[in-house]
Amino acid sequence: MPTAPRSRCLVCRTGWAVTRGRCADCYTPWEQRSQHGQKITRRQRERFRTAVLRRDPVCRACGEADATEADHVIPVADGGSLHDVANGQGLCHACHDIKTRAENASRNTRRARRSP
Repeated sequence: MPTAPRSRCLVCRTGWAVTRGRCADCYTPWEQRSQHGQKITRRQRERFRTAVLRRDPVCRACGEADATEADHVIPVADGGSLHDVANGQGLCHACHDIKTRAENASRNTRRARRSP
């Protein structure tokens, strides 16, 4: 049975990829365990969304558009509460997209600095 050819590390390009496209020297595990592994039902998610959007009918970031998305103020991946409405804010789609991209870029930069 044919197998895929071995590939070079995506980071240093010298070692052979072992885990997630990186060699053993370049692979860095996540800073902390993600809370996305928690079990949350569809009903709990909908309750959170409904409560946040009822409290914030207008986008908290721009203050102009209707809030259509319930966002976590402190991201769950950074230790924010998954269920607590106090950790939620209503944002329009555009502002939510900007905030999420900035958080992901920041997290990736922190992670890249930690790798050798």
